[in-house]
Amino acid sequence: MSWCCHTHRFNTVTSFNCGHRHAVSNTTGTVIPTCCGHEHPVKTGTSYVDGHVHAVCGCTCREIKKKGKHLHEVRLVTSFKDGHCHVVRTFTTLAPNRPYCY
Repeated sequence: MSWCCHTHRFNTVTSFNCGHRHAVSNTTGTVIPTCCGHEHPVKTGTSYVDGHVHAVCGCTCREIKKKGKHLHEVRLVTSFKDGHCHVVRTFTTLAPNRPYCY
């Protein structure tokens, strides 16, 4: 797999709203080039809690470099369901830094 095709994992729980939280765990999509680096698409759903699920869609923030590797912050809002939504905020797993290939 080339560096351009790398992905990251993330695993978290949503903000507490309407008396509950949802688990969110998935793998990002592959690299989306930006003027200052890259980001990754996020498209997943939450766990089933209190009779419903929420969609989680968007993009990570650009990379944060850490000792020869990088990660991304995930800051998203779930879809509106059952009268409310939740905030999703976490960091992805680390991946190696490589020269850009796009």
